[in-house]
Amino acid sequence: MYLEYAGINYDAKPVLDASAEAYKRAPNHPSIAWLRAMALSAESGPRQALALIDTVAQRGPLAVEMKNLRANALYNVATATPRKVDQGLVDSAFALYADVR
Repeated sequence: MYLEYAGINYDAKPVLDASAEAYKRAPNHPSIAWLRAMALSAESGPRQALALIDTVAQRGPLAVEMKNLRANALYNVATATPRKVDQGLVDSAFALYADVR
């Protein structure tokens, strides 16, 4: 299954639906969990992405890609409201990025 994830006239719903279905079928597959978390993080669901990443982390160590996605999602949460940036969360996101390197 392949869905384009960006571009002109982009519609997020099919990507979110497809990632949800894939995760339902294979919740323990690392690539599927990453795909679902990525879709959530990019589509106004960074808090949901963080919750999913935390669930995956309970199963075992996170892959570098998932750690990077955790930092992205945390940064997205911190900057979701442009006039009310949570600097503490921004700093935490940058610390996570540094840890991934």
